[in-house]
Amino acid sequence: MKYLVTTAALSVFLTGCAAPPRVEWTKEGASTHDRESVLSECLYSVKMNKVGMTEQDELVGLCMKSKGYRLRKVG
Repeated sequence: MKYLVTTAALSVFLTGCAAPPRVEWTKEGASTHDRESVLSECLYSVKMNKVGMTEQDELVGLCMKSKGYRLRKVG
């Protein structure tokens, strides 16, 4: 029984360590609504230009950075 509890606790601990860090676009003084609005605008602009999937993330990132947002770890 002790072995089962130890194994379960260890697996939960290791799973938490293996999860990638969560990142989010942040800007000093900007609300969640502001961030979501700007991100939607950037996503829309990139998709309207019909660029390839590999370039979309980079272009959205450049758009967000041009509006003063930075990608940072959360939590």
